[in-house]
Amino acid sequence: MAYMKFEKIDTDYLITLTAERPTPRESQWGVQQEYSITYDSKPYSLTASPGLHKQLSLYGAGSSLNVRKESFGEGKTKFVVVSRGQSSDTLSTPQVSMSSDARTHDIHKQVCLKLAVGLLNREDNSTLSGGELVVIEANMKSLLLVLEGKSEEKADGKTEAKSDEDLPF
Repeated sequence: MAYMKFEKIDTDYLITLTAERPTPRESQWGVQQEYSITYDSKPYSLTASPGLHKQLSLYGAGSSLNVRKESFGEGKTKFVVVSRGQSSDTLSTPQVSMSSDARTHDIHKQVCLKLAVGLLNREDNSTLSGGELVVIEANMKSLLLVLEGKSEEKADGKTEAKSDEDLPF
């Protein structure tokens, strides 16, 4: 079987995975992952770099993928793998590593941080002082508690409901 190399930069390679999982192969660089694919209706073997393997491992046999080697920075490249939506396997949809609740919490935290920084009403872009950072953090946490409808735990272990009247500003 011929070996596939993605030599051209910024070029789309339309491939299909033909095996459910890659085959680990020992090499002088350690264990590498070898994929069985078809490209232009011909069978190939593909040894994946760690970055490419991370993306390809989200898919299984029958997954039709677009693999693109993109350049960024000086002499650096990365792989971008996108499903072409024609798959017969159960792994064809990449699994999201972060739960919906964690993602929502992260978005809320970012919004609250932006609001807390905006509350300082600073007109210059100088470095924030330690005291200002403490105020920003307190405001951000308070906004987050109100936004997510949670209560705040006090030092004595008791909880206290947060409302708009409890905000420090």
